[in-house]
Amino acid sequence: MLGDRYQDVLKQELPDFAKDYYPAELAKLHKDALDKLWHGLGGTGANPLTRSAYDHYGADDDAMLVSPPLYDRFLKSVAGDGDSFGDFVDLDFEEVDESFIGRKWLVVVDYHN
Repeated sequence: MLGDRYQDVLKQELPDFAKDYYPAELAKLHKDALDKLWHGLGGTGANPLTRSAYDHYGADDDAMLVSPPLYDRFLKSVAGDGDSFGDFVDLDFEEVDESFIGRKWLVVVDYHN
């Protein structure tokens, strides 16, 4: 997970992306620079900002085995929760704890109706 390091470099090299909102065309205009930055910091495939929103199969990193950094960033704040249906859900209804590391998958789901 690239996290803060990626965000810091992105804001330094492409400050237009540091704003709360930017037009979608901006990502298209800077596609090569965004992908180069992404790859330079360890990312694979297309930069998340340049990926197709219509790709039915998503990207390789849309599902990842929970690692310590992923746990700390996304799951630690819901530790002890086993049945939340807000921003997070464990389909086994297990209480979230560090045992998720290495045995559970963190999956990005973007649903629109």
